[in-house]
Amino acid sequence: MKKKINASLLLISIIAIILTGLLGTIVTYQLFQSQLEADLASDADILRDSGLFDGPSKSSAARFSFGSDEIRITWIDKDGTVLYDNRTDASELPSHANRPEFREALEKGSGTTVRRSDTLNKSTFYYALLLPNQTVIRVAKVKSNMLSLFEAFLPGLLAIIALAILFSIALAHFLTKSLVSPIDTMAENIGSSMEPPYPELVPFANKIRAQHEDILKSAKMRQDFTANVSHELKTPLTAISGYAELIENGMASGSDVTRFAGEIQSNARRLLSLINDIIKLSQLDNFEDRQPFEKVDLDKGAQEAHAKIAIATSNIVGRGPGNSVQRDFLAQAFSDFIYAIIIEETGIEGAFVVAMLYIILLFRTGRIANRCENNYPAFLAMGLALLLVVQALFNMCVAVGLVPVTGQPLPLISKGGTSTIVNCVYIGIILSVSRTAKKVKDDTTNKRTVATATA
Repeated sequence: MKKKINASLLLISIIAIILTGLLGTIVTYQLFQSQLEADLASDADILRDSGLFDGPSKSSAARFSFGSDEIRITWIDKDGTVLYDNRTDASELPSHANRPEFREALEKGSGTTVRRSDTLNKSTFYYALLLPNQTVIRVAKVKSNMLSLFEAFLPGLLAIIALAILFSIALAHFLTKSLVSPIDTMAENIGSSMEPPYPELVPFANKIRAQHEDILKSAKMRQDFTANVSHELKTPLTAISGYAELIENGMASGSDVTRFAGEIQSNARRLLSLINDIIKLSQLDNFEDRQPFEKVDLDKGAQEAHAKIAIATSNIVGRGPGNSVQRDFLAQAFSDFIYAIIIEETGIEGAFVVAMLYIILLFRTGRIANRCENNYPAFLAMGLALLLVVQALFNMCVAVGLVPVTGQPLPLISKGGTSTIVNCVYIGIILSVSRTAKKVKDDTTNKRTVATATA
């Protein structure tokens, strides 16, 4: 039991750490890409407002020297002809009429695209902006793609994962010991009136105590049986010994000898009968003739069996809300195995709806993180959302029998006290991050509007 609990806790921790690391890297790259696109848009706005590209002469930009080579600036006529490029002679460049960012800018006023180079592990980000004179100014930056960024983060990420796994091993060992220690204490005092440490163990403890009382009763019955057998064996032996002694001492006449011999024979048959009965009872108690015993976890097997029965009998539409049958047999019907009860009552449709709710929660939190200007609130919101979704995923897998029983409730659905409070705190923090991100975004939009109006 200790090994299983320890292994389950450790497995959950390792999977959660790895998923968090991978998803954290993906979110980081998405935030990085969003920030880079915003910077390119800001650079394009500055170039548009500079007046270099909307004068009467379309070659005015060629007389201006841009000192930075980090940003590539390209001025494109409405027919796709390159008028200016700060890195290459514009006359040597082909027509850009078929470039997706150029076409999108002509249609919508601005356009973006990303071109990736698998050879150099680089990505070029383009932003095109339509100018009032119907020409297009395009800015571009070359940055590392996601693979190279992941390779750069990999050593540090592996070190953090290793430290987290070591901490998880120690924590899993401590939690396992704290969970099993009360059970060991209860096992040592099974004969007393000690209450089980966990409510889930009350039926099991009552069953064990009943079996313990049966064993004591059987031992008392065996003791009484031994005393009765000894008395029954002593009676015919005493009679045989007495009759034999009378005959031996010549105290019996001819007719009495015959009668005493009959009594001796009768008591001998009674003695043989008692001995045969004892031999049969001994054979019934002989453990060598019995089938070998196997250890069976009754609670675990019963929980998983009833959960599978609930799912198997649900069909497509289920039995209907409130019509579950297996909830009367599942000890954790409203916490650990609530997902099995949901499937039994609402069918596959209800199971799909519940799963989609958690996917929507993760997607919406990703949208919130994408709006954040700083990394800390974005990582905080995504981390809390991942905790809720990963915990829900493990609860669903336990209910359908894909992973061992872990004791994880279904967030925001399972019955519970502390778990519900903690989940509500998670949701509150995510909503707070969303509110702050929206306020910052609105303030930034208002400042840009005021600046444009002033200009």
